[in-house]
Amino acid sequence: MKYDTNRFRIAVIAPMLLASAALADSIDDQNAALNEKQVELAQRLGRLDAVGAMHGRYVLLRDASFAGREGVRGLAEKWHVEADGWVKGWHELLELVRRAPDLPALEAQSKVKDRLLAQQASWAELKRLRSRIRMGYGAMLVHLDGLGALRSDAVPGYESQVAALKENIRSFETSMRNSASYYESSLQSEWDTLVDATDEALITKLKQQLVRYPELRQALARLEEMVRAERVVEPLLQGVRQQYDALGAHIDGRRVFHAEDALAALEASAEVATNGIRGGGFDAETTTPALQTLKNWTSASQRRFRQTFGFFPNRGAAVQDYVLYEAPELARKCRDAALRKELNCDLLRTLVAVPSAKIAAMSNADARYFEFTLERVKGGPLAGAPASERN
Repeated sequence: MKYDTNRFRIAVIAPMLLASAALADSIDDQNAALNEKQVELAQRLGRLDAVGAMHGRYVLLRDASFAGREGVRGLAEKWHVEADGWVKGWHELLELVRRAPDLPALEAQSKVKDRLLAQQASWAELKRLRSRIRMGYGAMLVHLDGLGALRSDAVPGYESQVAALKENIRSFETSMRNSASYYESSLQSEWDTLVDATDEALITKLKQQLVRYPELRQALARLEEMVRAERVVEPLLQGVRQQYDALGAHIDGRRVFHAEDALAALEASAEVATNGIRGGGFDAETTTPALQTLKNWTSASQRRFRQTFGFFPNRGAAVQDYVLYEAPELARKCRDAALRKELNCDLLRTLVAVPSAKIAAMSNADARYFEFTLERVKGGPLAGAPASERN
């Protein structure tokens, strides 16, 4: 009997090939389903990681930056203790001077000089603590900005937990902003009180009573110089500091044109403040810290601006990035019945309809106008650019 290879192929090999093809299709389907599950799991884990990171940053800010030993609350308590010591120090100094004639000359001179030097050290510590409190609050508010932006339904099954965390963050941020505002006004008021307490009448009285101790005149003159300089230096620094904080907010919010304008204003104000301090007739030891602070603020601001916006090929691309960053959160608020009342959602719909590529290709004038117009959606203090800036 002749062996028919064709019949063998049809009877045996063909079914094997069909089965193999079916198995391959089944494996492909299983792999596709597995890939989808892996992608879904990866996305879920990624969102869980985001929630974990959000919670970790919140706890760090709450327990360390605010409530920790070196947090702003602890620093504020130290400041109040030091301020009380500063006031008491003047009373002790006056009492020492009053009793000086009854003490041996060298003993009286030594005690008065020690008290004068202690007052100088206390004044320097008050300034250091005040600066750290301001910087601490500023850093916290920067890190809190946008921290709770994750949607409550980002991780299915954990909606209530994420919502509770977001509410805690919102409540903490509100408290910190109120606290920062209170401490700024409170510290400024107390600082003014301390400066006023060290008035010219007090210094004059000390000079009169220390006339018999010429060796102490230099220490008293140094302390007088520090307090007198503060009346000139502090208002100049305060104005530049406010511009520094405003610039930081624009950079963190990715508003390139707002930041560019704020940087120019800060540079001009820092130059005016520098000239004012140098022209005040104070010695270098008194003015050097303030001048270095102005230099640091200026260089830090320039560096942050470059690091944030320097890699964009043009201003239009930077505004495109700002839209991608800001628009989703504004859209989310527009879907909220309570929040949409505070926004111009019709204007937002018009702006987000502009193609992203078109924004990136805009001229500087058009990109500036677009950025300021998007800020008008918020109806807040950044309410639009002058019409003259529109070509």
